[in-house]
Amino acid sequence: MSIEKSFEFDQENQKQLDKIRTKAERSDVTYDLNRWFGQRMHQDDPELLKIQKQGFISESIAWLKSTTSEGMKYGKATKEERLAKAREFAEKAKTTIEQLAEQQVIELT
Repeated sequence: MSIEKSFEFDQENQKQLDKIRTKAERSDVTYDLNRWFGQRMHQDDPELLKIQKQGFISESIAWLKSTTSEGMKYGKATKEERLAKAREFAEKAKTTIEQLAEQQVIELT
């Protein structure tokens, strides 16, 4: 019986990890990773850090896209504030907004 419960727990964790991995394609998932896999995060689990990095990149790209004329229609943050947030997440991902902008074909002017 304990083996079955252990298997269910592992299977549930895998489902949650898959959900977080998908969410990382759109936004920062640090909170979710710490909530569900806190101990592994504190042990610098490479798989989780890779997912976290993808979330940082996705978040940075979203902030970069919000600096376009279309993106500036939404919210109250200035372009400088948006670039600062993009830079913050890019630095967490150990990259630059210039590299991300080039990959995504976003003008930084």
